Amino acid sequence: MLLITPALREEQGALNSTSLPNDIDACVDVLFASGDLTPGTPQLGRSAYAGLMFWAKDFINNYKFLVAPQGTYAVTRVFTQAPNKPFNMASIVHWTPSPAIKTGLNQSNTLRVVTKGIQVKLYINGSELTTISGEPPQKGAKIRLIGASGPITKSFWHFTKLKVTN
Repeated sequence: MLLITPALREEQGALNSTSLPNDIDACVDVLFASGDLTPGTPQLGRSAYAGLMFWAKDFINNYKFLVAPQGTYAVTRVFTQAPNKPFNMASIVHWTPSPAIKTGLNQSNTLRVVTKGIQVKLYINGSELTTISGEPPQKGAKIRLIGASGPITKSFWHFTKLKVTN
């Protein structure tokens, strides 16, 4: 088990150091053990969320598949135009409610990301949510498990059963 406890209003994670093939099938169980259940649209610094970063070149060139304990998910892309330039963040799938997501404290959700070519299929608890197109890195990618805390209470995220195949 990996426990991620980000500081208030922060996102924290663990990035693998080995490059993986761009075509992967990755899944992980995420449990929201404690933290702030502030209603509304999740945002960094304003609410708790967790997820799986994929197609990561580094911390500022990646995609994120995120879930919030209020029952929503999102997909974002973080990228830079050139080295030593500020990064940009684009919302590919805005925060969207899904009945597949288990809500509240001590609920475990299985996140799954399947990448093939430029296509990505995203699942929660066995339900396919969406398919997106993207730009995988040219020389292999990394994954990262991430968790965020809101402004009131520090979040405790438990990650188990991480499995990556190609």
